[in-house]
Amino acid sequence: SNYSNIDGWEALSRYESTTAINAFKAQSQKDPKASLPKIGFALATALQGESDKAFWALNLALIADTRDLRYFSADSGLRLVVDDLLDNYQNKSLMTATLLYLIQDYRSAQSTIQTALDECDNCTGTRSLQRLIQQRLNG
Repeated sequence: SNYSNIDGWEALSRYESTTAINAFKAQSQKDPKASLPKIGFALATALQGESDKAFWALNLALIADTRDLRYFSADSGLRLVVDDLLDNYQNKSLMTATLLYLIQDYRSAQSTIQTALDECDNCTGTRSLQRLIQQRLNG
């Protein structure tokens, strides 16, 4: 794929959502179990306003192997994208908790994940994010 050598996170931080989506798809094909490319895909999709597809992808990401997400930290460019998404997805608690986690606001993420747990039917992805948040809060 032409996108396999493109940094999806860098493209996302430049608001190049289509390029980011294709780069994250290529990364997911290389490592189907990794959660970070799926999260990147979800965020890029959310940036395009496709909220249902974004939530579907986010849930897939959170039930995948989240070890690669454990120490992820958004750089300054990506933080702008996250801030924009936080403004647009305030009523979606799982997305909000994930975004807060990515910018290392673990306390806010923890309170938001409780709301997400109250709202979910199949909570596997939500519980996975809750564990990640707890690990970061507990050091």
